[in-house]
Amino acid sequence: MDITLTDGGIETRIIYEFKRAIGDSEAYKLLADEASCDILRRIDQSYAEVAVRHGSPIQLGTPT
Repeated sequence: MDITLTDGGIETRIIYEFKRAIGDSEAYKLLADEASCDILRRIDQSYAEVAVRHGSPIQLGTPT
């Protein structure tokens, strides 16, 4: 069985891990400045590290 890792819960992670107040489906607002973009990079990197560790393909969404 092939398993592909996907991202998920991006807004929830932004709110609770990074303490940024955003609304539903508003991750795109983090594209406005470099510091906020870093949050998105860190989230994607965390998923990528899991995929590499397990040798799994990965599919990441965009915040747009």
